[in-house]
Amino acid sequence: SLEEVSSYFPPQTMWRSIFCAIVAAFTINRLDPLPFHRYVMFEVHFHHQWQLIELIPFGFLGVLGGVIGAAFVRINTKI
Repeated sequence: SLEEVSSYFPPQTMWRSIFCAIVAAFTINRLDPLPFHRYVMFEVHFHHQWQLIELIPFGFLGVLGGVIGAAFVRINTKI
């Protein structure tokens, strides 16, 4: 998220960044510089199915991060 790196990020710079990323993706696709004809040098294979119960800790972390972030913003705006 490039707009988070600075206090002022003009939309023109965002469009230039998107354009450069698109040109880079098409260039790599057409040139195919890697000998194994893939975009990445590794693959991940999942041998086990995940269980629904595994989502609980990640959901808790997401809610906790949201609450802490909201508290930070509220405290920061009151200063």
